Amino acid sequence: MNYIEWDSSFCLGIAAIDAEHKGLVAIINELHAAMKARRAGEEVDAVLDKMCAYAFDHFRTEETLMERYTYPGLDEHRAAHEEFVRIVDAMTRAVSPLRPMQVQHFLDKWLRGHVLEMDAKAAAFLKSRGVR
Repeated sequence: MNYIEWDSSFCLGIAAIDAEHKGLVAIINELHAAMKARRAGEEVDAVLDKMCAYAFDHFRTEETLMERYTYPGLDEHRAAHEEFVRIVDAMTRAVSPLRPMQVQHFLDKWLRGHVLEMDAKAAAFLKSRGVR
């Protein structure tokens, strides 16, 4: 069973962003599966690297759309993306036996909060401009 089940609450109605969010959920579930199999210590760095690379591309997708359509909340949104990168970078360098659980908790909380709040606001704006 997955740690996070994708459901319609995550759908924002913009195909490219929804597809990328599904990818982020898959990476979090990958970490969870490694933890359940007691491989998390070996795999956490690989998952964090994968998450950073994926998030970088995803953030670029979102920010490009926001720039193109002059989203008024772009600066705040970009700052949230930068904060995510800073936190994940710090987690990459941390040494702790609790790190896999901390990473999983952070990614879950961030995904739910960011997607369901900040991205939902941005998506509503973008859809009002015809983005699908």
